[in-house]
Amino acid sequence: MYKENEPPKETKPKYEPPVQKVHEHKWIHMGTDKQEDPFPYGYNRGLTRKDQFFCEKCLERKTIVKKGTKYINEDYPDWW
Repeated sequence: MYKENEPPKETKPKYEPPVQKVHEHKWIHMGTDKQEDPFPYGYNRGLTRKDQFFCEKCLERKTIVKKGTKYINEDYPDWW
């Protein structure tokens, strides 16, 4: 236990990480990458579009990927 003239030792409180507040994300568009890949056969093409966003409040990032096919006798899709 304690000695007669010694004060009790203070215990440090356990570390608790800060609590993140739940908020509505405010997504800001960073950029769009488009890629057009020819198929090894025929004239069709594979389309890939990647839209990148970040939240202005918490700096979280997200990427939305859309894939599709462009056939030779059709126009590009609306999302392209």
